[in-house]
Amino acid sequence: MDIFTSFKLLDSFSLPVSVSKEINTPANENYPFLLLDGITLYFASDGENSIGGYDLFITRYTPATNSFLKPENIGMPFNSPANDYMMVVDEQRKLGWFATDRNQPAGKVMIYTFVPNKYKIIIRSEDKDSIRAAAQLKTYRKISKSLTDSTSGGNVQLQESDNQIEFVINDSVVYTNVKQFRSEEAIKLWNQLHAMTVSLKNKQPELEKLRQQYNNTEKQQDRDALSGNIIELEKICIKLKNQITSIKTEVRNTENNFLQKKL
Repeated sequence: MDIFTSFKLLDSFSLPVSVSKEINTPANENYPFLLLDGITLYFASDGENSIGGYDLFITRYTPATNSFLKPENIGMPFNSPANDYMMVVDEQRKLGWFATDRNQPAGKVMIYTFVPNKYKIIIRSEDKDSIRAAAQLKTYRKISKSLTDSTSGGNVQLQESDNQIEFVINDSVVYTNVKQFRSEEAIKLWNQLHAMTVSLKNKQPELEKLRQQYNNTEKQQDRDALSGNIIELEKICIKLKNQITSIKTEVRNTENNFLQKKL
């Protein structure tokens, strides 16, 4: 297997050509994924630089030379002696996925979701057990915990559904209780995040009710009045959703920066 590229023409595609001699080898190269930057390419290969089976590799296109850099094995825990492939990264939502058949029955694969780190941490040690532990993928389940959240309006007792939290800090740390935060700034941001999430949750049924009223209203004058209210509420909900997405990233980055300083 090799990876090829083709250009979209007016009514067809150009003839496919090998994407790069740096990428394609006598072994198998497959499952390409190009980031939105149009430069960074993930793909899988079972060549000589693979730990075993398919491994995930990364390379970048260089416009000046019209070629790709020498691909780099992205390492553990993404790669293993099993087949690891199809790395996909959603940069806007700060999420990634990849498939692997490690520890799976024949013919089965597991799809993992992960949160990409801004920086790559390289661990070197003579202790094989510590290296083995660092290289392992960890999965988490939601754990019910009791906690209180302090918002700008005072102490708020969280509902039972809010007790079952799962907030990913990085690829090896997941918090299940707000008390696990070590950064005071991250705690403040988390409280803002919770207040916004509650606000959005309360406004969504109100928005749906207005939409139903609009559909059931016959008089145009009444529909126009409802339409204005719906649009205003939609703007508020969209703003809250964007703020929630932004604060989630800020919480994660703030806590990670704090943890890095403590290492």
